Amino acid sequence: MDPPTRRLRRREADAARHQTATSWAGHLCHPLPLAAVLVLAVNDHVLKGSGLLPDMVTGKLSDVAGLFFFPIFCAATVRGLRRLAGEIRSRVVDRG
Repeated sequence: MDPPTRRLRRREADAARHQTATSWAGHLCHPLPLAAVLVLAVNDHVLKGSGLLPDMVTGKLSDVAGLFFFPIFCAATVRGLRRLAGEIRSRVVDRG
């Protein structure tokens, strides 16, 4: 196998590895966004109204957790929609 072909195959393999490592929802599965969702759930269903923490603290806790998670969720949604649009476009073009 000549060197240019070997380099091309290596690039293709690297691109495929990179694409699977960065799935559209990959960042949502990271421990920090999952912890933010857990904080939101526990805060809304356990802490709010229980008297364990003042209302101001539970409110700010929800704000911080939501503001951390929401941009990651929006970015993942846009990435997923762009990937879906690309797949639909390629199927339409292939049918030609």
